[in-house]
Amino acid sequence: MKEDLRFFYAESPSAPFFVELTGISYCDGSYYQEREESDVTVVEYIVRGRGTVMCNGEKVNPAEGDVYILHQGSRHAYFSDADDPWIKIFCNLKGNLAEDLLRAYGLQDTVLVRGFWNEQIFRDFYALSCLKEPQEKVFRRCALKFHEIVSALYTLQSEADRLPDEAQKLRDYLDDRVFGRVSIDELAASIYRSPDYTIKLFRRAYGQTPYAYLLRQKMRAAENLLRTTQLPCWEIARKLQFEDPHYFSNLFKRQHGISPRQYRSVVRPQGRRSLLEESSSRLPPMQEGG
Repeated sequence: MKEDLRFFYAESPSAPFFVELTGISYCDGSYYQEREESDVTVVEYIVRGRGTVMCNGEKVNPAEGDVYILHQGSRHAYFSDADDPWIKIFCNLKGNLAEDLLRAYGLQDTVLVRGFWNEQIFRDFYALSCLKEPQEKVFRRCALKFHEIVSALYTLQSEADRLPDEAQKLRDYLDDRVFGRVSIDELAASIYRSPDYTIKLFRRAYGQTPYAYLLRQKMRAAENLLRTTQLPCWEIARKLQFEDPHYFSNLFKRQHGISPRQYRSVVRPQGRRSLLEESSSRLPPMQEGG
């Protein structure tokens, strides 16, 4: 596991906003954190991967694009999925301001915000924390950026509260068919809506079209198969319903900057073997346009 971290040590008990720690975590299957009665507010954005968060009896599974919030005083534990580990950007905050802001925006009981899809705002926070300036000035900059983050979370949460359950049903439908094909007509029929309405609803909820989301999920599945199996690239392409292995390879390279074979050589130790868990889904990639 690798982490890029920015620590701050000289805590002032009277400071309303104090960044204890912020950084980027590249987790593995061993990643686990637990606090009995947290003295920090933890806010984390999932760049990639999956994992589990348990907070005051609530259990959620943050995935790519999601944000989770662990409040001061909470009892919580969180850990990364072994097969699809998190990459995440996080901040651990002290002082009253963080919780006061969350409370003012109605997020005092919120643990998970789905589909935030704003990695850049968290990268901006981390970049501000790394500025070579006096600590007090860095904290003022970070406090303003944190306010911006909370405001954006509130806006999304407010919109999500107004969205029908249909949006989550669409996402679940696609997640269940990563190894299959889904047409936009079939997806729309799953919620008894028109294709045009379905695309607009999904984009409003998750910031991208259903087709773009499914393609992203297929690429994540390809990463997992390249990392955990010895399947040849053409077979991975077939399992993900890409008829042309060269198209699959070119698409993977456009998104990752390296070919599937190069990716495998980077993430897998030489000679390592594992068993493939066969997917139970065998349904027919979505036709482009959704």
